[in-house]
Amino acid sequence: MAEHIEAGKASTSAKRRSILYVLIALAVIVPIQAIGVREVHKRTPDISSDDFKDFYIPTAKDILNGNGPRMPDGKILVHAPPGYPYYTAVVLSISHALGEPMDGVTDSVMWIGNVLWNALCVAAMMLLAYRLAGARLAVFTGLTVGFYPPVFYLSQSASPQTPFIALLAWSLYFLYIGHETRKVRWFALAGGVMGLAGLFQPVALAMLAMLLAYLLIFFRGSVPGRLAGPAAMLGAFLLVIAPWSIYVYVEQQQIIVLGDVASSHLVGISGEPSTSDGRGISGFNHFRELVRNPLGHSFELLRRAGKCWYHTDSGLYEREALIANLPFGLLLLLGLVPALKSSWRWGAGLVLAIFLGAWATSTLTIYLARYLMTGIIIAGPIMAIAPLRVYERWLKSRAAHTDSLHKAV
Repeated sequence: MAEHIEAGKASTSAKRRSILYVLIALAVIVPIQAIGVREVHKRTPDISSDDFKDFYIPTAKDILNGNGPRMPDGKILVHAPPGYPYYTAVVLSISHALGEPMDGVTDSVMWIGNVLWNALCVAAMMLLAYRLAGARLAVFTGLTVGFYPPVFYLSQSASPQTPFIALLAWSLYFLYIGHETRKVRWFALAGGVMGLAGLFQPVALAMLAMLLAYLLIFFRGSVPGRLAGPAAMLGAFLLVIAPWSIYVYVEQQQIIVLGDVASSHLVGISGEPSTSDGRGISGFNHFRELVRNPLGHSFELLRRAGKCWYHTDSGLYEREALIANLPFGLLLLLGLVPALKSSWRWGAGLVLAIFLGAWATSTLTIYLARYLMTGIIIAGPIMAIAPLRVYERWLKSRAAHTDSLHKAV
């Protein structure tokens, strides 16, 4: 009995030490990342999209004036989800309180907001990795995600993708807890957070579809048990986004889920290219093109999939984007087989599903590197395997060297 008590105490102590290591690593990574974002901001031009200046700020001002989120023509917002306009309204209010005119946003407020979202993202990914395989994987996941170069670049500007990725990471973390505990409330929480993510970017619909498919195919247990989790997740997601959809329908008698951009890009309702290079061809239209011209459109899809690794909105820094992304793609390849053969392969498949979903939706829509960035960040635990293995081999060689010295003495 005494031996069991001592073993239990040792196990508890080891667990506390592991958690402490993770917290220390998080406390180190986040400030360094924040400093990096600030330094990039000082040395590069503002890359905030025209949407932020021409759409989000005017819409946020309408919200602050009590008119609700509206398009420049005065109609209710249907172009995009309402999450980032409301977030921008909060940022505008804080900036105005700091003395900035209501037409502007202070750099410090936007920068600090992005740093906080990044911290939440890194924390979620480290906690997920800790549950998957312990403290070491968590620390290396934090290093991989926290120091992924495009994060420094994107986070120095205004973008709905920054909060979206953080919320997506937390949704994934809660989903994995639901898988571990088999408790429906965690699936519901995951769906609710995914709904919040959807209010920032409509691509959450595609991410949700990937996760639900993964759950239905790979979740073990009885049929009622396999259905309860996905049903709770889907129900919570719809509950979060329903008020906005109902509001839009009452105002304009249109059924809009998360913005008409989601309809045209993800589903392909419009059917016509929206840009000169055909980037507007999307959704089901790709299948139509494949039927018409299988070989030619297959090459087109491969071209688009490749451009996802470096293409930017402005066409600037594309070489730098490719140089930044390729090492992380290599880390993903190196970690893929070990992750899928490991004891936490179910979780590895989960993050891999998000990566593939992000790559696929980027390929089918406007093939931007910042959309693929979502999948790369979520794949952090898999990318962390290769550097972790190098570290563990170094520890073993160091221990062997120490032992040989002791024996010599």
